[in-house]
Amino acid sequence: MSPRFQVRSLTVEQACIEFRALILGEKPAVPAHAATAAPAPTPSPLSRASQDGVLPSWKELELLRHFQEDALHAIQRVRHTVRAGQPVVSEPRYPEQTASAERLLQWLLALRPAKAQ
Repeated sequence: MSPRFQVRSLTVEQACIEFRALILGEKPAVPAHAATAAPAPTPSPLSRASQDGVLPSWKELELLRHFQEDALHAIQRVRHTVRAGQPVVSEPRYPEQTASAERLLQWLLALRPAKAQ
């Protein structure tokens, strides 16, 4: 057998669009320079993230979700105590994921190109 494959060059943007179509099943948006009667579809949050060059993994998103939930629960407990007219006598704990979430956010933000900052 002789393996056959197609070799071609793509811009990073074009490669991202093709990989996302193959992996996630996304339909590529119509290029801005193409003349069409219908307006281009509004990009999903996932495609907007890929246009910025960062798409966190599901594990990373789960970490951020847990951090957010724990932080909101701490805020809600303090607010409930204050609304009940009781003094807040103990300092709320930081969420377990605080350090990991902070490192993840710093890493993701460090990936931003200089022009996006």
